[in-house]
Amino acid sequence: MKKAAIDRELKRSVRQAFAVPEPEGRQAFMKKLDKRERCVIGRTQFFLIQLSYIRKRIWTASALLFGAAVAAAYTFQKSAAGDMDQVLLWCISAVTPFLVLLSVAEAGRSASCGMRELEMSTRYHLPEIYLARMFFLGCGNAIEFLIAVILLRNAGQESVFMTFIYLLVPYLLTISLSLWVAGRLEGSYAMPGVMVSACTVAAAYVLLWGANAKIYDAGYEDVWLLVFAALCYLAAKQFSGEKKTWEEIICN
Repeated sequence: MKKAAIDRELKRSVRQAFAVPEPEGRQAFMKKLDKRERCVIGRTQFFLIQLSYIRKRIWTASALLFGAAVAAAYTFQKSAAGDMDQVLLWCISAVTPFLVLLSVAEAGRSASCGMRELEMSTRYHLPEIYLARMFFLGCGNAIEFLIAVILLRNAGQESVFMTFIYLLVPYLLTISLSLWVAGRLEGSYAMPGVMVSACTVAAAYVLLWGANAKIYDAGYEDVWLLVFAALCYLAAKQFSGEKKTWEEIICN
């Protein structure tokens, strides 16, 4: 007998041996249930539940990191030569990767708490849960970026558009690098890989600052725009790959 026929016979035997009996009184039980007792959660309610799921300590840690970067900028500007807007931009950019790290750690808390399989079996699947949490965490980061732009504007930074580009480049770089690393590591190794990615980007900005690099000069604006476009493409490609992986997990 061929191997394929043996496999089919084995699968048939297993299905017969572990056949699930039909539930008794299912229809009568369902008729007794009031529709309001079936707990059908709408998409809006689902999103709000995910917002409440995000721990307050994450919001607090994110705000403290951002505040520490601003405080460090004002401290360094007094003791070192340089324009306030440049020092503030360096400090916020060096902290930005850790904002991404906090968001990734909180959005992926299901895996660290051993709840991934359970959430995969719910009405709203795991990708939707991740996206909902990342949406709210991203909104929190957007508010911090907006505050940063206002502070940089007051400190002398002229172009609001380029300020957003300067801040988004380390953010997108950390996201792209983290997704790339996490895609090649499994289980408990993924989060340390994301942490290393964030630290690498932050360290690179600190080293460039220490080397007195003039990367924020007006002559480099075209380079920043090209880097930003490339990172947007890489991040979208990484998210697309993650989406396919999630779909394969769910469908299988």
